[in-house]
Amino acid sequence: MCGGLFSDVDLRGRIYSQIEVHHYMKRSTLSIGILSLALMQWLDQGARACTVCMGANGPLGEAANGAIFVMLGVLFLVLGLISLVGYSLVKRGQAPLPAHAEFSRTISTSNVN
Repeated sequence: MCGGLFSDVDLRGRIYSQIEVHHYMKRSTLSIGILSLALMQWLDQGARACTVCMGANGPLGEAANGAIFVMLGVLFLVLGLISLVGYSLVKRGQAPLPAHAEFSRTISTSNVN
């Protein structure tokens, strides 16, 4: 290594030797982890899907499926309209200028020189 202030010093070894082996945060982290796992296990007992989500046949299941398809239709309609606006802006930007706009541009730039 190039000779410097810390070239021959094992900084990692010195830092780790100063850290306590049994740090107070290790115990609380383990406690919080165990409590969170127990809480998730307890909450999982009540988290069950309803009969419509599980594929129940009947008027309620058909209504839920219809609502999903209506929402998808609205989503595709909005995205289609946004893309149509973008397409029309691109086409309008590529169109040539009208005759009166071209004439006014010619007049304004010729007087500047």
